[in-house]
Amino acid sequence: MPELPEVEVTRRSFADRIASAHILALHLGKPLRWPLGVPAASLVGRQIWGVRRRGKYLLLDLDQGLLLVHLGMSGSLNFAPHTTPNPARTTTWTW
Repeated sequence: MPELPEVEVTRRSFADRIASAHILALHLGKPLRWPLGVPAASLVGRQIWGVRRRGKYLLLDLDQGLLLVHLGMSGSLNFAPHTTPNPARTTTWTW
């Protein structure tokens, strides 16, 4: 599990690149430990205003609401060009 410095380095590595981006698609693989609280499809089209950190959580400020992200045990977050979801991955983020 990543420590606070690794979470901050991860945040800094992509925060500027995704500011103003729109969420084009979202694919959830295995069930989440806690439900999103909204249907995943409702995040499509939302604009990302910024990325903050609170402890080991990344907070993505959206035009409506907030998306909370935890890096899990891997300690990494990967971005890829818009493609069809890969079922071998647990979660695919497409921005």
